[in-house]
Amino acid sequence: MSDDAMEGLYKNFIASISKTASAGNERTFALALYYKQKGLFYAKRMQDKQINPTLWLDNVNEDFTESYSLYQKTSKIYLNENINIYFHLISLKPRREMYTFPDHMEYVASHAPRTRYTNYLSFSFLEYIIDRNLTENIYTSATELELVIIWLRDYKTARVQTGFQYEANLLDLNVLQKIDSAIVNHKNGPEINNNMLLLVMATDLFKTEQTDLAVEYASRINTIAIADLFNEEWPVPHHVTFGLIGELYAGLLLNNQQELAEDIRDKFSHLGNKVVLTDKAAAIFYLNDHDSIGNIYYELADSIVVAGIDIGGNNRIAHAYSTSLRGREGDFYKSRQQIRNTFGLFRNLGYIISVRATAHNGRYFSAYAGIPRFASSEVKLSTINEILYAQSFYKKEREWEMYDFNIDYWNTSLIYN
Repeated sequence: MSDDAMEGLYKNFIASISKTASAGNERTFALALYYKQKGLFYAKRMQDKQINPTLWLDNVNEDFTESYSLYQKTSKIYLNENINIYFHLISLKPRREMYTFPDHMEYVASHAPRTRYTNYLSFSFLEYIIDRNLTENIYTSATELELVIIWLRDYKTARVQTGFQYEANLLDLNVLQKIDSAIVNHKNGPEINNNMLLLVMATDLFKTEQTDLAVEYASRINTIAIADLFNEEWPVPHHVTFGLIGELYAGLLLNNQQELAEDIRDKFSHLGNKVVLTDKAAAIFYLNDHDSIGNIYYELADSIVVAGIDIGGNNRIAHAYSTSLRGREGDFYKSRQQIRNTFGLFRNLGYIISVRATAHNGRYFSAYAGIPRFASSEVKLSTINEILYAQSFYKKEREWEMYDFNIDYWNTSLIYN
């Protein structure tokens, strides 16, 4: 959509509000949401185009200023009335949360609830709030401040939802630090479980090799409350969260923080979860050429698997992935045996990621030969793509960097990311 077309759309939108919304609180609040949405969507549009914020941020902040002025004029009684936000479940929330949520929130969730239900567009509105010291004015209680953590949870999930052609602009470290500071310094900050933010920050920092800062944020994680990270409605975010915990566990081990790493691992009582975390550590060690340490953690996970303990289909596939990554003679056959008894969808995904891991070790013929004989042309193409991915991306060739972000990759991320 062109800029002129979008401007016309918003003119029609505000004209519609003036005609249909009753005078008073209904119209005032609708206009507050209108200016908030307009600013957010424009910021998202500019961020997607990677246009320098100095060229557009003032316009966005003007919209937010008008929005906040209208919000303040809305009756508290009207703002506190409960409304049902989502169509797919009963979720009565105070009307004000439509505004105080740090992003644009739809009355109807985006896409089907089984796929993506996140509400993440841009950091711009929250940045406006923080920069103008409005955090305690807008988030007056711990319950309201918790909306920032919910938004971060949605950001975390949105990062991997590329199967729907949704581009999630990643948050820079300085943005995450702003949020962390705003929560810590809020009067209700001590009541907030900040684990999600700390998890995202620590894993991002490990990836960029800022290890001292990563350990600093990881050490602030409240491991006793780590189970609360999985208090979400749908399974996809759970897998993403668990993948981040696996990355954190591996990063801590890689940087001689065994005590904290094992404290995190010990909080998961199910043996299948322990296997996945251990396999994740082994996989990251293998991918970073620390094979001798990777073997230690792989064998720890394998000792549980070979004992015949049922760890679940998903977890068997995670173990098959680290088996193939180990790359010894016979490992590819062993990983296929581990995958064989899982059900259809996960079995196909298991074969695909096993092929990727095998190709990573330079065994391209074995990887190609591993394509299931009666696989569909779509599965064969996806599997060949995995071979190319392993051969190119793991060698850090820049032209392949976006492949990881745009391939229909979220399916396999359920298993090992």
